[in-house]
Amino acid sequence: MKTYRLYILRSAQPELAKLPIPVYERVRDAILDLSENLRPAGCLKLRGREGWRLQVGDYRVVYENR
Repeated sequence: MKTYRLYILRSAQPELAKLPIPVYERVRDAILDLSENLRPAGCLKLRGREGWRLQVGDYRVVYENR
């Protein structure tokens, strides 16, 4: 199984830290799951720029693979 290395932008880190703990844990787990599956169910290709987005509750995780 191929695994991927994840990097969280410095600009996103303070936003993650502001989330309530239960929400943070769900978002964190979704991000960590991307290291094994870059295209999980429900992810959508972004329009107008490179990348993908994944809905986690009321939040979106925007990511690209390089």
